[in-house]
Amino acid sequence: NFENESFEQCEELIETPYSVNIPMRYYYKGKFRKGWTNITNCFRGTWVVGTPGSGKTFSIIEPFIRQHSAKGFAMVVYDYKFPTLATKLYYHYKKNQKLGKLPQGCQFNMINFVDVEY
Repeated sequence: NFENESFEQCEELIETPYSVNIPMRYYYKGKFRKGWTNITNCFRGTWVVGTPGSGKTFSIIEPFIRQHSAKGFAMVVYDYKFPTLATKLYYHYKKNQKLGKLPQGCQFNMINFVDVEY
């Protein structure tokens, strides 16, 4: 495969109350095309693997945070790059709280295992 061409991907957005939908581009039959990575039931488990710096946080984790926060889901996020993800998570929490997308009484809590305070 000299052109680094992939195979045909899903170009349809399949949105459910529980889905995470990540837009993508791929190269097929000499053209760049737009498609979707549709994770329709992430409760089955989602495993993100890649080398350091490969874009896991930007391309997978952040869309999960953005979309699940907008759908009112509770999340437990272990932030290896603290406070990077915690800051983004808090932003989406406040934004969706203001838009009324979160359940009443929903709180943002954080535990810092490196600097534990009582």
